[in-house]
Amino acid sequence: MNIPTTLDVLGQEGNNNPIWRKFRNVYNRIQTAVNGNIEFGNSTSGAGNIRGTWVTVATPGAANTDFTITHNLGKPATGYIVMTKNAACDVYTSPTANPNPTTQLILRATGSTVNLTIFVI
Repeated sequence: MNIPTTLDVLGQEGNNNPIWRKFRNVYNRIQTAVNGNIEFGNSTSGAGNIRGTWVTVATPGAANTDFTITHNLGKPATGYIVMTKNAACDVYTSPTANPNPTTQLILRATGSTVNLTIFVI
């Protein structure tokens, strides 16, 4: 869903009203940000304007083994997206109890020694 690109409720009358001009300026900035400019960022420079964090990790040498990644979101992760991997594997949440859910996530992967780039949300 896109936000309409113009906000011209008052027509020409709004051009002379300084409060209306400021409001329209803020609206235009929000519209520009939302319509196609929301981004994940990247693993080098960090998260864009989506709350989350990038993690680069290699899976353990044995498949289906727990590995822990640190996200430091200050809240339990609601999910993760595997953005890149250098071999075929599925990544899934470990059934192991997580003692630090506000800072860490425990995962498993079906492949061994796979390099992953994950975005944690």
